[in-house]
Amino acid sequence: MRVIVSLLLVSAIILAGCGKKSEDLATEKTLEAALGGDVDIQGSGADATLSVMTDDGEMVYGIGDSPPFPSNYPSDVVVLQHSQLDTAVSMGETVAIGYRTKQSTVEAFDRLKSEMSGKGWKETFSEQNRGGQSILMFQKDARTMQYQFDPGEEEGVLMVMQAHSAPEKE
Repeated sequence: MRVIVSLLLVSAIILAGCGKKSEDLATEKTLEAALGGDVDIQGSGADATLSVMTDDGEMVYGIGDSPPFPSNYPSDVVVLQHSQLDTAVSMGETVAIGYRTKQSTVEAFDRLKSEMSGKGWKETFSEQNRGGQSILMFQKDARTMQYQFDPGEEEGVLMVMQAHSAPEKE
């Protein structure tokens, strides 16, 4: 019994020294087993992030109430007006964000086609579906930009997921 109490005490001291809640550590261990990589949860609330390090590189997910905008997001990519991010993912040269906008699909397509071409991007694919998923893709040099639009559950709200990918730097 004394050995169990000692182990619990040492564990509590180690956990306190790490500055993480035992729930976070348990979540990290569960995710590491499921994803096959090292998992690290940072922050809490609106700024919380989850990092997964695998053989392919590090992937950072914004998991808070409003994830932080990825610091490596390209400046020549148009982001539609929104109040906050719902999703933020970054892995190497690939970054993706998800958010909601009150623009219609037609308004979003018109703005993106105009502004992206003004920034040197070439439209490579366009599909608009009334009431369904729509996709708009661009290419510039060896980089690809994809916008995906889904009607939101809330009337007049469009769900937007945009992903930018580029060749990995060597």
